[in-house]
Amino acid sequence: MRRPRASVATHGAAAGASPAEPRCTTIPPPVGNTGVEMTGVGLGWLQGTIKRAEPQQVLALLSQTIGSEVEDRPGGTRWYSESATIGLHALAAWVPRNRPDAVETYFEVRQSALDELGGAASLSLAAQLQDLGARFSRVDGYYDDRVRRAEPSAVAEAFRRGDTLTHVRRMKVFDTFTTAPDGDVIPDGSTVYIGSAKSEAMLRVYDKAAESGRPDAGVRWELQLRHEQAARFVAGAVATGDHLGAHVLACVRGLVDFRDRFGRERGDRAPLLDWWAAIVGDAERVGLNGPAKVDSLAKRGAWLDRQAAPSLALLHFALGPDWLYALLRGGEERLTEADWRLLGPQYARQRDEP
Repeated sequence: MRRPRASVATHGAAAGASPAEPRCTTIPPPVGNTGVEMTGVGLGWLQGTIKRAEPQQVLALLSQTIGSEVEDRPGGTRWYSESATIGLHALAAWVPRNRPDAVETYFEVRQSALDELGGAASLSLAAQLQDLGARFSRVDGYYDDRVRRAEPSAVAEAFRRGDTLTHVRRMKVFDTFTTAPDGDVIPDGSTVYIGSAKSEAMLRVYDKAAESGRPDAGVRWELQLRHEQAARFVAGAVATGDHLGAHVLACVRGLVDFRDRFGRERGDRAPLLDWWAAIVGDAERVGLNGPAKVDSLAKRGAWLDRQAAPSLALLHFALGPDWLYALLRGGEERLTEADWRLLGPQYARQRDEP
């Protein structure tokens, strides 16, 4: 008999932060794995909508990939008038109730279906859905640490100590207990949740061996991503191909990186914790928050007009044009190579001429 117990605490990301008092909550454990193939890395959930392909095309792809017939689901869903299941763990729905003439297909492929496919076939399905124009609303990716370099409890303790480089400030711990033959209650696995299930990115670290009943399953690191981050994750995963495990770990590092912060103010200069370095290997940090800000002359001009134009006009009126010219000459001397590149190659050539 298992009895779940959960504790929730909000912790500061910086070293030395005082943890808040824990408060109890109810947290569902991760979806179980009933698959027949485990490769240690894969996708755990695919969900989204497609508007560039007919529903029949999406259904055919899911049916062929999963290997199950399409079965109509009477009554549709809350948001769609028509729906069907593909096997026990995949769903498709179409004909939006508020836009009956729209071409739109919702799809949901759950962990059990993807586990049976295996990592390579799951990634292939994600790529084909992407090619059909899928707008992903949720995607999970996982990596199994089968040699158990770090237990979930060690991950939670590192977060509590502030040994992290992250903007995430919330962690939940879910512990499961079982009753031994002699009546004693003993631990039987745990799950650490870093981040919020409602946010675009959350990390789950849990004892997959205890959850699945397979001693060699190890500890699972599982990212749950939504919306734009889900789409970027799939694009990166498809691009990496056979290196999906490294991509998952790189994205985990982008969300939370475990570093030895003792005596160090700057987390980006702190070394990785030993067990974390052993897990991630040479996987570099990959952020999924979005592309870097695009710099342009138009953006700089808009910023200058919005933020500095009144002050410049006032000082020009008070100090005269010579002051403004001197300011511009001083600014030109401080221009960097990146600044000059915004002007285009013709200006760069003029600058290089004697």
